[in-house]
Amino acid sequence: MSSLVKSKYSRSTLATLLTEVYRYRIYACSFRRVAVSKSSLDDSFRKWERQLRKGLLAYLVLRELERSKHYGYSLIAALTRTLEANMAEGTIYPLLNRLEQDEMIESSWEIQRSGPARKYYRLTKLGRDLLAAMDQHWNHVSERVMRRGDA
Repeated sequence: MSSLVKSKYSRSTLATLLTEVYRYRIYACSFRRVAVSKSSLDDSFRKWERQLRKGLLAYLVLRELERSKHYGYSLIAALTRTLEANMAEGTIYPLLNRLEQDEMIESSWEIQRSGPARKYYRLTKLGRDLLAAMDQHWNHVSERVMRRGDA
């Protein structure tokens, strides 16, 4: 957790929310009596889910790097477990490059006992500050969404 802001949500909150939304998407549609075909609804949901994942990816990368340093493949594996969805190298590496250029993360090559050297990524002080701001915003938005669901 960030030293500035502690999240009251577990790390699996996002995955749980996505799973629940996916599970109940057809029931919500039926309840509202929306006249759309199942395939159209599935396509729309998949597009929405993909956009949500893309929008949260930088946050999730920073969150994972706060926990521990990672090389590219280990980060992809961790995010795949968190999101319960396949992550492509073509998605992660450009994001890592951008975060490194913005000085949110730093990298270093480490020699392995067996196999090639690996480029490990770590969160910087600036990255921790950004993550703290993202945590605050995520908590604010999550609380508002959850309150809205109780109304």
